[in-house]
Amino acid sequence: MKKVSIIFAILALLVFAYFVKDFLINMKKPPVISEDLLPSSKNEKEKNANNVTGRSLKPVETILNIDESEEPNDIIKQILSNKNFIEAGFQAASIKSMNLTAKEFLVLTSFLKEKPLKSEDNLSYYSFKNEIIVAMLENGAFIEELGYQFSDILQDKKQEPIIIDYITQYIPDYFDRRWKKNTLIQEQQQMVDDLYALLNNPNDSLAGTALKSLERISQSYSVVDKQILQTKALEMLNNTSLTQASRSESIVYLSQFKDEKISEEIERLSFDNSTPVMLRMMALNSFSKTVSENETEKQNLLKRINEEILTVDTTDKRLLTAAKLITSNLNKN
Repeated sequence: MKKVSIIFAILALLVFAYFVKDFLINMKKPPVISEDLLPSSKNEKEKNANNVTGRSLKPVETILNIDESEEPNDIIKQILSNKNFIEAGFQAASIKSMNLTAKEFLVLTSFLKEKPLKSEDNLSYYSFKNEIIVAMLENGAFIEELGYQFSDILQDKKQEPIIIDYITQYIPDYFDRRWKKNTLIQEQQQMVDDLYALLNNPNDSLAGTALKSLERISQSYSVVDKQILQTKALEMLNNTSLTQASRSESIVYLSQFKDEKISEEIERLSFDNSTPVMLRMMALNSFSKTVSENETEKQNLLKRINEEILTVDTTDKRLLTAAKLITSNLNKN
């Protein structure tokens, strides 16, 4: 098992190196200011997973009892006006212990939807926003309204993907802070709808991030049906419009299940020359684990790897290296 883990770690590092360049480039794109608030929900779980539509929730501004004459406290003003975003990120930690007013809450969440000036450092700007998200979650004030704001950002088609990705990562944490137990209520379903919708999002790694968050939620909350999520992950695996990063996440998720259909699909990707090489490497490594304890299946896989990868002159060097490592490990088991 230790050798298998080492091989998987090597493959994971190769995949990470492949995607990190594009990820950093994407982080340099300026975000677009949000203009639309498009909340949504349905009651039936399977319907939710396949047909996410707009919901008619009131904007947070109409829910909060805001004193328009009130000004945010000086610390919040200083944090949001600080153009040294690294320093501002550290300052944002003070928000965790503040007794926020409705106006201050709205100012902070509205800031999450704003775009930076062209002269600003986008990478540190996004990191600063991430710190604001963390601080507001830990503060716990207006937790219900925070969920509405998160949904608005997730559904805003004009929002910058990296901000949506950040929010998506924290939805399971929001669940734990808001509900702390498995209580199937409409608001949970609304947030799950938002994540289901992202499973088809071709931008960056959004679909993969949504899948990971849904998996985390499914471990503690029945609002996410595990069988439906497994089906959706299988669809992601074969969705060529998604990025390799997202499709790779579907392999990682599906690899935990002993299911014949899943194994067949992962095997098919492993030997499909039209599949991107990094995806083939992950698929092949995953599939090799499913046959390692069955001698007949193991020998069949070794034979196929040799005939379709190792002895083919046009095989990509990265795939060739991975196949040799996997073959070596199978032969030692």
